[in-house]
Amino acid sequence: MNIGFIGLGLMGAPMARNLAKAGHTLHVWSRRPQALAEIAKSPSYKVHDSAAAVAAASEVVFTMVADSPDVHQVILGDKGVGEGGKQGLIVVDMSTIAPETAREVAAALFERGIDFLDAPVSGGEAGAINAALTIMVGGEPQVFERVKPLLDLLGKSVTLIGGSGAGQVAKACNQIITGVGVCAVAEAINFAHKTGVDAKSMREVLLGGFAASRILEMHGQRMLERNFVPGFKAWMHQKDLRIVTDAAHAQYLSLPTAAAALQLYNSMVGSGLGEEDTTAMLKLFEQMSGPSDKAEGVAQPAGVAARPLRVGFIGLGVMGNPMAQHLIKGGHQVSVWARREASAAEVVAAGATFRSSPADLAAHCEVVFTMITASSDVEHVALGENGLIHGFARGSVLVDMSTIAPTMARKIAGNLAIRGIEFLDAPVSGGGMGAQNATLAIMAGGKAEVFARIKPLFDLMGKTILHVGPTGAGQITKACNQMVMVAAIQAVAEAAHLAAANNVDFAKVMGAMQSGSAGSRVLDFFGDKMARRDFAAGIEARLHHKDYALIMEEAARAGAPLPISAQVWQQLNGLMALGWGKEDTSSLLRVLERYKN
Repeated sequence: MNIGFIGLGLMGAPMARNLAKAGHTLHVWSRRPQALAEIAKSPSYKVHDSAAAVAAASEVVFTMVADSPDVHQVILGDKGVGEGGKQGLIVVDMSTIAPETAREVAAALFERGIDFLDAPVSGGEAGAINAALTIMVGGEPQVFERVKPLLDLLGKSVTLIGGSGAGQVAKACNQIITGVGVCAVAEAINFAHKTGVDAKSMREVLLGGFAASRILEMHGQRMLERNFVPGFKAWMHQKDLRIVTDAAHAQYLSLPTAAAALQLYNSMVGSGLGEEDTTAMLKLFEQMSGPSDKAEGVAQPAGVAARPLRVGFIGLGVMGNPMAQHLIKGGHQVSVWARREASAAEVVAAGATFRSSPADLAAHCEVVFTMITASSDVEHVALGENGLIHGFARGSVLVDMSTIAPTMARKIAGNLAIRGIEFLDAPVSGGGMGAQNATLAIMAGGKAEVFARIKPLFDLMGKTILHVGPTGAGQITKACNQMVMVAAIQAVAEAAHLAAANNVDFAKVMGAMQSGSAGSRVLDFFGDKMARRDFAAGIEARLHHKDYALIMEEAARAGAPLPISAQVWQQLNGLMALGWGKEDTSSLLRVLERYKN
C-alpha cells in the first residue's frame, strides 16, 4: 500500500519504520529537511516536497506532529494534505491535539470527500520503537475497520472510542492520569528523601499494594536511577495538560489536580527542564524543597524460624478480623480484646481467647498487633489506663498496623522502650480484599532484629513485606502510598468527568488506557466503580481524609512541598462536607459533578 507519513520525530520516525518493515511504500515530507537525511537512502521511502504531494501519492496519510496549530497547517493549510488528497483518501492524525481541532479538521476534510480519524497514542518512544503503543481512535467505524490492519502494525492495543474527537478525549483522560501520576510519584520520592526513608524500599512495597501502577513501576525506577534522558519530554506533557485545562475552562469543568500538575510542568519548563524526560519532575521537587537526608538503602533481614507464639490482636474490623484469623490458621495461640465483646465473636469462634482489657491481653502474649483507626486510639490502647504497657513483660513486641502519625509511632516506641518493650510501626495497603486473601503490602519501621522476629507472622497476613527503616519509617511509607494512590483516584475521577462532559463512554476509555502507561490497580478497581456508578465503600473515604491530615502534618514538619496532595486533600474535605465519608473514595467523582451541577 502507498502510505503517507508526516512527522518524523522521536515518535513518528520509528512508527514509519514499522510500516515500512511490513512492506508498505512510505511517502514522506518534513518541515525539517534534516529529518529526511537517513530516510532518503532507503528504497522503502519516497521523499516529496510538500504535504500535498504526499497526499496525492497515498491511499492513507498518517500525521504525527506537535500541536493543534501544526495539524491544522499540515492538513488544511497551503500545500497541505487536504489540497493534494483525492476523494477516498483516509487521513489518520496520531498527534495529541484539542478534541475541537480534531472535529474541525474532520468536518473540513469531509467536505472534500476525505475521511479522517483522530488516533492519538500512549507509550512513548519505547512503545513507538517496539510497536507496542496504545492507540485511541475517534471516527466512523467503517473507516476505522479499513485502517485497523495498519494501526495493528504500530500498537498492541487499538480501540475505537467513538466519533470524531473521541480519540483525543481519551488521550486527554490518559494524560490527566499519567501527568498527575508522574507528579505524585516524584512528590512521594522527594517526601521519602526529606523524611529519611529509603525511597527504593518505599517504591518496592507500594508496588505490592493499591498504589501499584505503570508510572510507579517505570517512571519511579527511572527517578531512583536519576535517568532523565527523554522518552517523553516535559514540555510535551505541559502542552497536553494545557489541552486538558483549556477544554475544562471552555466546559466549566473543575479538574483541580490536572490544573496543579500543569503548574508543575510549567515550572519545569521555566526552570530549564522542559527538554528532559517527565521523570525530571523529581529534580523540580528537589529544587523546591532544598537539601534532604536521603537514606542509602535498607538491608532486608532474614526472618527467624517460625514457632507457635502467644499472639494478641486488637482491632477486629474489616481488616483486623481476617488478619487475626490468618494467625489462628497459622497455628498460633491468639488472644483478642475489643471494646464490644460481641465484635470479637467471629474470631473467638475461630479459636481465639477473649481477654478483659488490653493490659490483660498483653500479660498473656509475646506479640500484640493493633489495627485501629486513629493516633489517639492507638495511644490510649498502648499507653492509657489498663493499656498494653501495663501488661507486657520485658522483651515483648507491640506491632501497630494502623495508619497513624509518624510522630505518634515514635512517641509510643519511646515510652515502651523505657520498660524494655519493642515496637514496630507496620501499616498496610491492600484493603479488605488484601486482608482476606493474605496479600497485603506491609511496610515496617523499627529495629531490623525485631522485624526478623515478627516476619513469620507478617508472612501469614501479607505478600509484599519490607523493612523500610527506623521507627516511624513504616508510617512515612504508608503516607507515600496514600499520596500516590489517592492522587490516582482523583486523577481517574477527573478523567471520567472529562469523558462524560464530552459524551464519551468512560468504560471504553478505560479499556484503552489499561494496557498503556496510565494502567494501574486504581484504574482497574476505582475506575470500574466510577464507570458503574457504584460508590458503596470498598475503602471508606473518611479513612483517606484522616490519612491526609497526617500527611500534611508530617510534610510541614519536614519542610516538604506536596502540591498535588494538597489539592487532593481539599477534594477530600469537600467529599466529607457533602456527607459521603462512609462511602467509597471513588465518590471523588461526585464531588467534581457537584461543582458542575
